[in-house]
Amino acid sequence: IVANADQSNIDGDLLGDACDGDIDNDGILNDGTTTTDNCPTVANTNQADGNGNRKGDVCDGVLAPIISTFLAGGNVASAGKGFSARLDGVVDSSIIITLAGIPATATMRRVYLYWGVIGTAFPTLKLNDNDVTGTEIGQTPNTGWVGLGNNFVYRADVTLLVPGNGAYVLSNLLSSVTGSDGQGASLVAVYTDSADPRTNYIGINDGAAGLLANTQSSTSVIRGFTVAAGFDKVTVINAVGDAQPSGDALFIQGSLVSTGDAFPGAQGLLWSNRTDDATSLVSAGATSITERVRDDADS
Repeated sequence: IVANADQSNIDGDLLGDACDGDIDNDGILNDGTTTTDNCPTVANTNQADGNGNRKGDVCDGVLAPIISTFLAGGNVASAGKGFSARLDGVVDSSIIITLAGIPATATMRRVYLYWGVIGTAFPTLKLNDNDVTGTEIGQTPNTGWVGLGNNFVYRADVTLLVPGNGAYVLSNLLSSVTGSDGQGASLVAVYTDSADPRTNYIGINDGAAGLLANTQSSTSVIRGFTVAAGFDKVTVINAVGDAQPSGDALFIQGSLVSTGDAFPGAQGLLWSNRTDDATSLVSAGATSITERVRDDADS
């Protein structure tokens, strides 16, 4: 028996991801018993790895699924905050991320903490004075800061540290006026609400995709469902680091949602945690939701 509170099942078989030795059903085991799938949540039978970084080409530099689930009363709450210092000259020794909107009748199923830095690896910080070490989920090339080097993106499961709404303190941050610096952090909470009779689909894609020119773009696709007739809401959430003033644009289902500066650093300099109501852009019968970002110097 394996606990799997989020009930994620990326390949849609009879096994939840927590107890599935082949999460993407490509015939390459992800549990390390014989081989280790270099892209465990996206099928890639050839295991191609052109740059030799031990991450399969199909999930390298893109956002890949980490949760795909149907939950009775399921929903998501998210909030973020920037902690960079190189633009405003203010070093952040700590920040507060305020998570709100979770009903009193809710049960937390999975909570992830994401953070990004530039210039050096920085896998450990503190959440409410608890050490948290994240898994590196991707790197991107420098996004326009001369001499700083790559961006690093991390994810940590902090479900046991986040019981619901509240002000959560992040400390032990990389925040520096010169040299390597932070970007920001976001909490993403999956919960079920006993007062909500609906069964809702929740999909989370993560990783790292960096863009440095307006001619570049990144596409992310959420799959694993069929939108039912009479559906009432579709919500799309994005966490974007190095969110500089730039001419970036956001498209959902091919429709332009925001242009001019879709990710301006609205949650503190160089960090955006953006939520969009995409209900009007999705039709009954749809089996995927596609988002495209055309961006300049964001990661």
